[in-house]
Amino acid sequence: MNVLLVNPDAVNSECSLGYMMGSMFDSLEEINILALYIADRIILKESKNIKQNLLKMNISLVDLKTSECENKSAASYSQPETGGSSISKIIQTVIKSSVPMVISKRTARMVSDFKPDIIYTQGYGIRILRLAHLFSKRYKIPVITHTCDYWFSNHKIERMIEMKCFQSTASAQIVHMSVSPVMSEFLKQKFGLKSIFIAHSCEFNDERKITFDSGKKTKDLLFAGNLTPKRYTAINSLAEGIRRQKADIRIQVYAPDEQLQVYGPLLDSAVEIHKSVSHDKILEILETADALLHVESFEESVQNFIQYSLSTKISECLAMKKIFAYYGPLNIGTARFLEEEDIGIVSDDPDKGLLKLLEYLNCEDLYRSRVESDYVKGKRIFSIQEVKNRVYECLKQ
Repeated sequence: MNVLLVNPDAVNSECSLGYMMGSMFDSLEEINILALYIADRIILKESKNIKQNLLKMNISLVDLKTSECENKSAASYSQPETGGSSISKIIQTVIKSSVPMVISKRTARMVSDFKPDIIYTQGYGIRILRLAHLFSKRYKIPVITHTCDYWFSNHKIERMIEMKCFQSTASAQIVHMSVSPVMSEFLKQKFGLKSIFIAHSCEFNDERKITFDSGKKTKDLLFAGNLTPKRYTAINSLAEGIRRQKADIRIQVYAPDEQLQVYGPLLDSAVEIHKSVSHDKILEILETADALLHVESFEESVQNFIQYSLSTKISECLAMKKIFAYYGPLNIGTARFLEEEDIGIVSDDPDKGLLKLLEYLNCEDLYRSRVESDYVKGKRIFSIQEVKNRVYECLKQ
């Protein structure tokens, strides 16, 4: 089976959705992949069944020069728009959705020679959706959408155009993919689409031991990931809570260097910051922690983007056999998933969350019981083979 991927990012590129596609498509038996993408990021590894092509494309007849908007990756959309929509922005959205598309002869020949059977796209914008739609019409094949975030505009007119484009691209009679159960609910209610829950997978090693250092006085609570969108504000709230509780907990943050340059000075002075390591070495860092942390911002504009999302970090945290804590709003996809599955310590109150965490950090039996339970649930949902089985189910319908 030949699957054409049309996305902002490459498979295995240095971003969360690149990692997720790698976990889905790497070495997928009987599946050949041609991936078209527009964000020029580092690709961390190659796969025998995946051929990739960076598109330096002129998308529309009236926009002959590659614009910043065209080169946005999915991660770029995690910076919510603020302020009112200008007339020029609305006009640009209308243009993107209506003018004829121009695809290079080289790209067209590459896709034609590949002979795709189905198209996979994460969307994240009108141009990507229209490109997927173009190939769908040309080769009379369906489009499977994999919706990972609520990337639609906050502005009514733009959102209406984007949703119409999404609706016309997503093939109506097939099962799609969603990043979380609540995203599946949204797709069904808003667009009438059926979807399978497919999120970031990782290796769950049953031989990994649960470690509990009873002699360690100050416990390390480790966050590894992006400080955007505005996650640093939630980390600061936890640091303040630690001071109020006089808890022997030290927050360790590993984040990209370019983010630390901007947000590092804004982090609480008690937070220890480190430059993030490559994705293949992150497990070594997570192993050093006593507890693992994920946070999300309480700002309303940010919550809109992630309201149905499930962080790619969750599976990695659960696979490490460490106590896991989430701090952030409870009405978004990640928190709703964790509460529904009864995974980890979930709280929107820093003091209550820390007190609960201390219960586990101070009692080895409680710690081991909770960690083992979370590991079993995580493996059932996020193990590589389990996720690949769902990908097969969706692609071969």
